[in-house]
Amino acid sequence: MGLGHSPAGEKYGFKSRKPTTTTFDAQPTDGDHSLTYESAALDYTLAGFKVFPTLGKDVLPKGCTGRAGTVTEEKVHEWIADPKWAKGNTALKFEGYIGVDVDQYDNKHGADQLAELEAKLGELPATVTSSARGQGQPSRQNFYLIPDHKAEFVGKAAPDIDILQATHRYALVAPSIHPNGSAYVWYDSEDQPIDGIPDIGDFEMLPQTWIDYLAATPQEAHEGHTGTIESWLETMEAGIPEQRVRDWYGTVPTDNFGHDTMVLLAFNLVRLGAEGQSGIREALTFLYEAWLRFPYGTSENQKGIDDAVLGAILKAGARELEDKSLLSVLDIQYSADLWEAMSVKPLVDNGEAYKDARHTLILKALSEGLSEREVATLTWASVPGQRLLSDPAGLDTLWSEVRNTINEAPNIETAPAPVVKGDQYSFLTEKERAQVAEYEWFGSDYISFAETRVAIMNLPYHRLNRIMIMSVVLSDCGVIPVPGPRPLGTNIYMMNLGDTTTGKTEALDLALGVVTACSPFDDRPDLGGDFSPEALTDVLTRRDGKASLFNRDEADGFFEKAQSGGYTAGMIPALTALHGGTVPTIYRQGNKDVSGMHATTQFSMYLMGTIERLSAVLDKSLWESGFFARYIWTVGKPATVSDDMFRTKLLRGDQAVSYNTMPRQFAADMGAAKASLATEHLLPLAMDMTLEAEARLDEFNILTSSIPNGHRHADVLVASVHRFRTNILKVTILTAMSEGATVATLAHVLIAIEASEEWLTAMMMMIDETTASHFSRQVDKLEAHIRRQAGQKLLAEKAYSWTGEDKFQTDRLIAQLVAEGRVTDASAIGGKATLTIIERRAA
Repeated sequence: MGLGHSPAGEKYGFKSRKPTTTTFDAQPTDGDHSLTYESAALDYTLAGFKVFPTLGKDVLPKGCTGRAGTVTEEKVHEWIADPKWAKGNTALKFEGYIGVDVDQYDNKHGADQLAELEAKLGELPATVTSSARGQGQPSRQNFYLIPDHKAEFVGKAAPDIDILQATHRYALVAPSIHPNGSAYVWYDSEDQPIDGIPDIGDFEMLPQTWIDYLAATPQEAHEGHTGTIESWLETMEAGIPEQRVRDWYGTVPTDNFGHDTMVLLAFNLVRLGAEGQSGIREALTFLYEAWLRFPYGTSENQKGIDDAVLGAILKAGARELEDKSLLSVLDIQYSADLWEAMSVKPLVDNGEAYKDARHTLILKALSEGLSEREVATLTWASVPGQRLLSDPAGLDTLWSEVRNTINEAPNIETAPAPVVKGDQYSFLTEKERAQVAEYEWFGSDYISFAETRVAIMNLPYHRLNRIMIMSVVLSDCGVIPVPGPRPLGTNIYMMNLGDTTTGKTEALDLALGVVTACSPFDDRPDLGGDFSPEALTDVLTRRDGKASLFNRDEADGFFEKAQSGGYTAGMIPALTALHGGTVPTIYRQGNKDVSGMHATTQFSMYLMGTIERLSAVLDKSLWESGFFARYIWTVGKPATVSDDMFRTKLLRGDQAVSYNTMPRQFAADMGAAKASLATEHLLPLAMDMTLEAEARLDEFNILTSSIPNGHRHADVLVASVHRFRTNILKVTILTAMSEGATVATLAHVLIAIEASEEWLTAMMMMIDETTASHFSRQVDKLEAHIRRQAGQKLLAEKAYSWTGEDKFQTDRLIAQLVAEGRVTDASAIGGKATLTIIERRAA
């Protein structure tokens, strides 16, 4: 800070007065504990300060703080006369001035943050300060006058700099005693102790650049939203985050942060949403994940952030729509379709059905060229709009629906629905698919290698395993510079599912051989998969910054133990933190060599299992929490019986002597790629993408964004599809890195999109499996069993023996399949009832 000084106080209504009879022994480390509130309160009052007592730092009388709190001379006399408060500490309620409270100790870096702000806003003048940490220490409260006594400011100027003011906090001052036993001391603008009470007139004026920077939008201009967090989110703008929301990501600390910071982050995000910024739902999810990351995901912390977000919404969450008025006369030509959409009355009499009907009407009106206000007026006067008339917030709801639909409309008009061919999604054109087939890269070479090595060639397993290899070998070389507090890592979580005896283990062994060949002899990244959260954290802390692989079979047993307690309890939140690259810090007396260490990781995860056993132990909660959305899912081809399975197969010639040749070649290629990435760069490298590649990936993102629309599992699909797109971005970058390229091209994007078709299909299937009821699962399993039969037909009597259920229950399953149009009615063929699959066409 600068050393300039001027008695600015008298210019703004403060009469300059010298301290009265009270003096304090200014000893910062050995305070006089005989000096208390009763010894100083009247003199502070005569000097123009508002002071109240506290017990310690946090226990204080009611009604003296906050916007509605008051400190009067009558109250001061009452507190002095009350034995409970008379011997307490002395606290200031701010009025006409503020405190810039800088914390610089332990993991707090307020002084550094202040220097950064001064470089941007101009130097703060040296002023009167207060501190219990000693003369010359940067941790202190700096007092500044403000010209508008009613002005309100943000609660924080930086993560470790609080702005103390009438509506936010208070300040303990001399002769108070800090909990550490030291005394609070006043210091003048030259950092010399003041023996007594300072003159308010000696406080410097806060520079105008700082006033403008710290100014908060007046609370009286904020309108609240009445409802739940989810109902508020439904009024938010859909779409990718706008610049101000992306800037907000940058204010979320990358390490631990306190409750006040969380509350401020929540309030600022709610205000952005109220102002119409898009991407709020995803940003709020990010804040929840940052606040509840391992090991802080307690019920108390959950309630704390819920209360903070809901409080901000109730206080300042109403959408700021410029003009909510409707037209008095609607002069338009009604088409037959538009008239029908206006007149439709939903069959189900509930709010959701009417909302869907309004959405259909709004889309139709927009497609016929009506303006925004014409659409809103038309919808308000329609039959579906009737439900809004009796709702006090009905007009707000109407405008939110109209504007959200307008934001969706470009995607709805220009992006075709995702194509489903057979049972799998398809996103590439035939030309693009041919380009991918002709492109030679590590992944195509790996598939050719696998075809010469395994007895059962189950392509989905090997297509996933080549991604696993790249994730483990290359993820420490590059990151993706996306908006947010940190770059996106290129590590992948994978789930490989399939029946037994379909080649999963054989495929994994082959891939691990390549990983081993690519790794230093004394530093193998494959850790296995039998850890407690504490043991895993210990290992990764010791491997600080290195790529690691958690690899485990029997995924059902892993998740069953992780959810039911035992030594793996707490593993899921730990794995969530590791996915983002942060190793939870541990504090253990027995592990002093790693206790308190901050470590990072490029952590890949690879689990295997069967669909039936995994779905039996899981439920919807792991999708709702976003944990399963982090995975790439693949499902192998079902087991088939053929003569080829019983033939003796021996490798001959070059194949018989080249078990290590190709893994070594892959290791050499990967080593060359890593060396190319490291040339003149420090790893990890911030990767890039050509504009052509970025545009094609954006098309894919838009296409997949419509998948949750109208889906029965839309509540989990929105977040799942969003994270799925993130994984496809990661695969794109990994593919580029496998060639030593620092910039991803269109070819790399197309390879990733082609792979996504198989993975998205598997993810959608697993969402169905793990969110359906037991009965629904049994119905789906019976259909899948029939599909695997020759001609997709099954004798009904064999269905009874296959399900393991009694005849009554099996008849219910068959009846459900028939009712849903998934199989034909049982028809007599040779005197026996037969079930036949009905092929469904994608819309």
